[in-house]
Amino acid sequence: MESTAKSHFNPCKEESSSTSAKKRKILDRKDSHDSSGIEENEGLNVERRRVNMRLRSFRFYSVEEEIEERRLGISTKLKLFEDPWRIKKVLQESDVNNLCRLMLSKRLVENHILPLWEVEGAAMVEIEEGGRRVTIWDMDTDSTHELVFKRWRLNRSYVFTDNWMVKFVRRRGLRRGDEIGLFWDIARLRFCFRVLARAMY
Repeated sequence: MESTAKSHFNPCKEESSSTSAKKRKILDRKDSHDSSGIEENEGLNVERRRVNMRLRSFRFYSVEEEIEERRLGISTKLKLFEDPWRIKKVLQESDVNNLCRLMLSKRLVENHILPLWEVEGAAMVEIEEGGRRVTIWDMDTDSTHELVFKRWRLNRSYVFTDNWMVKFVRRRGLRRGDEIGLFWDIARLRFCFRVLARAMY
């Protein structure tokens, strides 16, 4: 009598095999994740080294080099923020009364304006009878106005004349104690003007 071999289903063995397969998959994924994390960290380290090399390549500028770059209208100096208002002034009574002129500090003009001008333009300012006609862009009202800029003969300061009262004092309602700002726009060859603060009365 022949005996027939029968295969018996063992659920515990099948479950164990399935669990092992799942563990292998999890381990494979972990190894893959670990290797990608290592590659990512290596990439960050390479980028940090590049940034450090760039930072070390930055240079210090002398005053003469900065003036030359401003004169040429370029800058290779990294700055997070730079206040453009090179000339700030709290208006005095003489700036808003019938003297009809705005007086600026000799030091501020010679440090922040004249070095940016061509020689001929700077020379015109020294002529008391004439001066140099300049354009001023009022950034608050987006309007342009022409005034005469020249050296004042009495104390050797610099002044804006020729309708300063009409085009700025009366038009903008300027009063003693208001603070204004000015700077020279190298690209457009004009002054930029803004009322930075109003007097508190």
